Amino acid sequence: MKEGILIKREGERECLTALAAMPGTGPGTLRDLFEKCGTAATIWYEGERDERLPEKFRRALVSWRTQYSFERTKENLKKYEAVVLTWNDESYPNLLRCTVNPPPVLYYCGRLLQTEKTVALVGSRKADTYGLRAAHRLARTLAEAGVTVVSGGARGIDTQAHLGTLAGGGMTWVVTGAGLDKTYPPENAALFRRIIGAGGVVCSEFPFGTPPLGRNFPARNRVIAGLSQAVVVVEAALRSGSLITADFALEEGRDVFAVPGSVYSPLCAGTNRLIKSGAVPLLSGKELLETYGWQEEVKKRGRKALPPLSKGAGRIYKLMQGDRSVSYEELCAETALSPACLASSLTELEMAGLIDVSAQQYFLKID
Repeated sequence: MKEGILIKREGERECLTALAAMPGTGPGTLRDLFEKCGTAATIWYEGERDERLPEKFRRALVSWRTQYSFERTKENLKKYEAVVLTWNDESYPNLLRCTVNPPPVLYYCGRLLQTEKTVALVGSRKADTYGLRAAHRLARTLAEAGVTVVSGGARGIDTQAHLGTLAGGGMTWVVTGAGLDKTYPPENAALFRRIIGAGGVVCSEFPFGTPPLGRNFPARNRVIAGLSQAVVVVEAALRSGSLITADFALEEGRDVFAVPGSVYSPLCAGTNRLIKSGAVPLLSGKELLETYGWQEEVKKRGRKALPPLSKGAGRIYKLMQGDRSVSYEELCAETALSPACLASSLTELEMAGLIDVSAQQYFLKID
């Protein structure tokens, strides 16, 4: 054979990774195969002759072995500074391992640490100002108390959950619906690098080369729920994919919270319906911390001395102290600055590292 097993553990890891990448072979199928054959290496190298295995699978295995390249996977892991974690590893997340069908393999960049103090914040990609503010504020409060925030890295609520966590000096995990070489959405590439640099993680159960297809996202949502002790749906319409995450959480016996929204807004119809169906209404991050007995010990981060600010920048910074997030339109109305002065003042604050901007919302980065 062209592929040999030099060290049993390495060979098992490689073979499990190869089988997990095989089209049509999900976690449940792999568990059934292992019950018959024992190991991934046995299945990979001897499965085609094992009559205990379904004939359809054996034919597919022969074909897949001609397509899959161990070397290409190793090259991609090196290129993207990624790691493969399998369900045989002690460092596999405990909360995820306890789910009905955990993914056999996780590819990740960053530092995936064992912790059960994890909360998922999810919601609509097309969120309004209310939802974006709520996500950012909730994430920041949780991060300051040492909670790891899990989300999907998508536009809207997910992005603000990650940004809020970074603003609170915490760790956040991104679970994507594509291979690690397919950054999605592409405009969040810089955000993902920041997350990794801050000690967080970008992870996926999908192998390199997998595009962000719609059919991938239910599986990604299951992993988000599985990694989390609780799921908070911040803002969601009736058909939002974040409601799928909530359903998965309930199936796994995890707690589901929802942020109440306007009864007149279709963007909040899904979250309000969740509350009507029994989800716990959540008004603040502090409430969630109290629910689990997590002490609200805000991390003692050294306060940065404010650099000298222009009059316009100082006015904006002072305005943001209470809300921590404002829209461009609100800044125009409340500062009475000319468009040119407002633009230069915002640029000044961004360059000074005092604010973040996303979807025309401006957020403080420090207290």
